[in-house]
Amino acid sequence: MKKLFTSLFLLGMIAPFGASAQFQLKDETATFPDNAPIPVHPVPSDRQLLWNETEFYAFFHYGMNTFTGSEWGFGNEAESRYAPKAMPNPEQWVTAVKAAGMNGGIAVVKHHDGFCLWPTATTEHSIKNAGNENGRNANIPKLFADASRKHGMKYGFYISPWDRNSAHYGKDTYVTEVFLKQVRGVGRVWFGPVRDVVRRCSRWRRILWWRGR
Repeated sequence: MKKLFTSLFLLGMIAPFGASAQFQLKDETATFPDNAPIPVHPVPSDRQLLWNETEFYAFFHYGMNTFTGSEWGFGNEAESRYAPKAMPNPEQWVTAVKAAGMNGGIAVVKHHDGFCLWPTATTEHSIKNAGNENGRNANIPKLFADASRKHGMKYGFYISPWDRNSAHYGKDTYVTEVFLKQVRGVGRVWFGPVRDVVRRCSRWRRILWWRGR
């Protein structure tokens, strides 16, 4: 029995060496030299990747409600209620969130109450009728965009399609005479000359954020 066990053990040791004599290496070129896997569709678009890479950003909700103390604006607030005691400083907003590790921010420049934080011919419900010089002179979209570019931050604007102040809301004229003109106005002045504001903004260095009813 001992001789049988020894014979089997030696055979087991010798067999691999015999098999290795027949083994040959074969040179092959890898299909993916960088070991990159084949994409599993659907894959994200370039715009989606840019948005995803933003990761952590701020939402600045500053406007009429800041001065009325209300959570919900109705659009019937007197423009004079908007009266900052000091000149608004969006650069301070930008530097604060950058210090927190954020990569950008979105500023609400018109919420559903219809109050616009820039002077616009589309409505009287804007900073041009604010209660003091600080309010009338603080063009929030311009100041916010300038500060964001200065500090290398991505930036965007929230422009509400819903407008509780406009007499045109709910009519075709609201789209053509109010909302689209507001969007184009912000887009042309602070995003540079554009033919397609939405397409340009979707690069995420600049973005428009819409929510409506």
